[in-house]
Amino acid sequence: MAICHNLARPWGSRIRINIIISPSRIVEKFSNRYSISLINIKEISKLSELEMENLAMKFFNDAYLMDQQGCSSPQAIVWIGKNSLYKKKFWNILSSI
Repeated sequence: MAICHNLARPWGSRIRINIIISPSRIVEKFSNRYSISLINIKEISKLSELEMENLAMKFFNDAYLMDQQGCSSPQAIVWIGKNSLYKKKFWNILSSI
């Protein structure tokens, strides 16, 4: 949370914010944010095994480190393309992390 004089810019759950913000402060609130993940099968089909593992690790960090509660955590995954082989490969690598 950044505080400047009588302005509070809270970051966290509403419960946490209500506990730490005094009624006399001006509060600048963030609206709820949601992310989606678009995965283009044509593009991931070009990746080497190591690059696919790196992609899966980055996805894991975005989706799971904040227990899918952070702004970068995708609430939906949209696959562009129809080759299920690469979808299966991605999910297999992700499940092994």
